[in-house]
Amino acid sequence: MIKNIVFDLDGTILDTESFIIDGINYSLRNMDLPEKGEDEIREKIGLQSDAFYNELLYEYEEDEVKDIKKEIYSHKDRFIKEQGKLYDKMEDVIKSLHEKGYKLSICSHGKIDYIETILEHFHLKKYFSSVKGYEKDKTKEDHLKEIMKDENADRLVFVGDRYIDFEAAKNTGNISIGVTHGFGKEELIKADYVVDNPCEILQIIEKLNEEM
Repeated sequence: MIKNIVFDLDGTILDTESFIIDGINYSLRNMDLPEKGEDEIREKIGLQSDAFYNELLYEYEEDEVKDIKKEIYSHKDRFIKEQGKLYDKMEDVIKSLHEKGYKLSICSHGKIDYIETILEHFHLKKYFSSVKGYEKDKTKEDHLKEIMKDENADRLVFVGDRYIDFEAAKNTGNISIGVTHGFGKEELIKADYVVDNPCEILQIIEKLNEEM
């Protein structure tokens, strides 16, 4: 049976759009730099942390990018707490899975301190047995393999919203569920299953286990 369920964070559990866009442009204004377009930021959400900023701030030198990131990080917690919100029904789904005995993990391209801030602020930390975040030279595939080894799992389900999530699941022999409320949209074609309502996640997992 599948007992391990892994969740992406941004665009899957957490609606990051408003606070990421507003936080970045607030910081750029503070530094008297031109703002970035919403679509330009939105399409890069889900990339590894360094890749996200390097691609978004492509016109700046390395030292300038570091300074901009430092400014953005200095306001991060405030924007998360003021504007961050969970997608509708996601907390209920996570709680239900946990109560039914599933082992839950996070696999995100965000940095660990960012993930921990989110989980603590929204009181979700108690539901997750492991958290995998950005590590240089490690992919989501690497992290899924680590989770499988740590949890002694032959197979797991990875819930995400971007092609990166779906390919990581496929390349590690696992099952992916894509959520339509995230940032992937046209990328959802790469997912094994697609849900419009997060409550369908539990239904799919239980059906998979019935068929095994």
